[in-house]
Amino acid sequence: MNQFRIQCSEVNYFTVLVEAETMQEAEELLHKNVNAFDVEDEYAGEWVIEDIEEL
Repeated sequence: MNQFRIQCSEVNYFTVLVEAETMQEAEELLHKNVNAFDVEDEYAGEWVIEDIEEL
């Protein structure tokens, strides 16, 4: 049986909780450091095969 290395890419979706006075401030805070906020929900969406290589 042959073996193949398959490289894929996917789109990840996530929802974070940001405390701020306004939506604009929340967006600015998120852009400064997206990893500073707790992830409420996360899932992978679409994906595609980018490359296949037989080993």
